[in-house]
Amino acid sequence: MKLQVQGQSVRVRLSEDDLAALLEGGRCSDVTSLGTLGCWQRDLILVPALVGGLSAEGGTWSLRVPRAAFEAFAGERPRRDGFVLPGGDGAGLDITIEVDVRDSRKRLPRSASSRPEG
Repeated sequence: MKLQVQGQSVRVRLSEDDLAALLEGGRCSDVTSLGTLGCWQRDLILVPALVGGLSAEGGTWSLRVPRAAFEAFAGERPRRDGFVLPGGDGAGLDITIEVDVRDSRKRLPRSASSRPEG
């Protein structure tokens, strides 16, 4: 899982392996060791709610994502756009979750119509 934070925008980029873990277990996590300062953990959690959001406790950021809407988004891969998290964080953040399109193309089987004849 890759995280990009700039101003009021948060962008989460998932690999296919991250996405599989999220869809299978309802959670995907990433941890950065900060040496003597401890660790910084990011959790992406699928929740049954219609609205998600971001919370922080200690060294952990938890991003709650509406399960049904995200599963529908993920089922339409590969796509170039991201899943825009509906509000609810109260901080005015723009949060987008993307699945690495290049990785999706490698893993998805090619359709019969896209195979060369011969």
